[in-house]
Amino acid sequence: MTTTIDTERNITFDFEDKNFPNVHLFHYLPDGLHLLARSVRELENNNFSSKMPKPVFKLDLDDPHLGILTCHFHWFANSLVNYLRFVGLIELLNEKNWTFNDVSAHKNIVKDHCGSYVLSVIPDILHWRNKVSAHFSVTDPRNDDNIADFTYSVMHQVSFMIPHYETGRINFGTDGFTTDFKPWSLTKTFEDLASRYWTDKILEPIR
Repeated sequence: MTTTIDTERNITFDFEDKNFPNVHLFHYLPDGLHLLARSVRELENNNFSSKMPKPVFKLDLDDPHLGILTCHFHWFANSLVNYLRFVGLIELLNEKNWTFNDVSAHKNIVKDHCGSYVLSVIPDILHWRNKVSAHFSVTDPRNDDNIADFTYSVMHQVSFMIPHYETGRINFGTDGFTTDFKPWSLTKTFEDLASRYWTDKILEPIR
């Protein structure tokens, strides 16, 4: 059974192909991403409203949900990147007429293509994930990390911009250095990507 796994780039996958006997991630990762998005949407609808008057921005360090929301963003970013990297892999294998057995002989090509694919779909989330959720940059410093990145990586990063919880809205500066994140919403990201990747998964609308 051949299924389109990326409607925008017309990437297809044959679930009956014997070369791919154990790709369970096509089932559990979308379910997990959907669960995270539903949980955050419930909080958005319970705590806020699209009809709220200004100010539209809210940062509440006393929000009792802040800790679990931060975890939701971490889990979502990591799982989304993993899922998209695999879609990128399938695109490459289709283009090259390769199977899993060919990956070992073309590791650098595979790595570069999967990374480029994710960057083309969610550049801002990938940047945040690389410095925050995949690893705290202060524990695994890279050449382009600075002292502001180190501090930000272990802070609460979630704020509220009506009608969504989001991260990256506030950048942090210290000792002449600043972070350079762009804001992104977990629920809006899921909704934006669902029509491309998971057409059967919907969220309760914003009230």
